[in-house]
Amino acid sequence: MEYAVEVESLCYSYPGGDMALQDVSFRLRRGGSLGLLGPNGAGKSTLLLHLNGLLIGTGSVRIMGKRVVKDNLYWVRKKVGMVFQDPEDQLIMPSLWEDVAFGPRNLGLEEDEVKKETLWALQATGLADLAQRSPRSLSFGQKKRAALATALSMRPKILVLDEPTSNLDPRSKRDVVALMKSLKESGTTIIFSTHDVNLVPLLADEVLLLNRGVVAVGKTQEILSERKLLEEQGLEMPLFADLFDELRSDGKYSGPLPFTKEETRKAIRRITDKLNYSI
Repeated sequence: MEYAVEVESLCYSYPGGDMALQDVSFRLRRGGSLGLLGPNGAGKSTLLLHLNGLLIGTGSVRIMGKRVVKDNLYWVRKKVGMVFQDPEDQLIMPSLWEDVAFGPRNLGLEEDEVKKETLWALQATGLADLAQRSPRSLSFGQKKRAALATALSMRPKILVLDEPTSNLDPRSKRDVVALMKSLKESGTTIIFSTHDVNLVPLLADEVLLLNRGVVAVGKTQEILSERKLLEEQGLEMPLFADLFDELRSDGKYSGPLPFTKEETRKAIRRITDKLNYSI
């Protein structure tokens, strides 16, 4: 199997000496998606920053087989698109167009290609009509999508997102989730951190539960079914799974736990079918 990301025995300490990451190891196949969960201060953002060499700790990080070291950073950053939690960290130019065009220009593309990739990224994020606006004049949701556009314009093979839906209104959240799903379906490898456990089943094939070290890693539904494990890290089960887990404990449900609306509809139908009643 070909892996997009391979992390082995990664450790990192902050300048003051506090350990942020301790012996972190995991692998993610090409085209896969990984949700990163953990309490505040667990090291999620710190781990993500290692994936394109913004931080370099001890141990090993490989992107599509190449180690993330100083000599390879230009190559790595062509492959890994990074979207920060605070979009203003990525929006520094006078216009949105210039911000989104910065990456392709930095890669040395011809100006026609720069225009093509910039327009595609703005259209993909629904911001083409705002191309000449100052990023400072955008709403927070628009800034979130703009930051995503700055990464997409470089056509990364791997997209790394830190809290991609935090502080978004419901519509903006749906737009970002739909775009991430589309990118995933097109073969982009996606790694994202979040505190929203209900988001994870929509986007992630696998979950890594982090608290400085790896607490657990595995298939999404397996990890998110472990109530005790999640609660020990200050997390909750996703809403639908939580409800049906309680129903199962009460002897009122015996099927698999649902994590999405469609799975929940099927679970409800199982219950009603037993009552010889259809909804």
